[in-house]
Amino acid sequence: EPLLDGRTLNGWTHVGPGRFVAEQDGSIVGEGGPGVLYYGSKAFKDFALDVDYMTESAGANSGVVVTSLSPSHPHLTEIC
Repeated sequence: EPLLDGRTLNGWTHVGPGRFVAEQDGSIVGEGGPGVLYYGSKAFKDFALDVDYMTESAGANSGVVVTSLSPSHPHLTEIC
């Protein structure tokens, strides 16, 4: 089940400076600041996340965060 529909950021929430744009090729581009874009429209368990990731420069500071909000399972939080 894709998290992106390839056209919009429906289901995604942006916080912080800058903005994120859904491009026509289905990618997401961050512009103008170190904001965060997260998907909180649905809870997931036992899943595989497949990501194609690219930065414009070697010094870019970006990534993917997968987290568990369960206090009984804090060990499930990982930063990729």
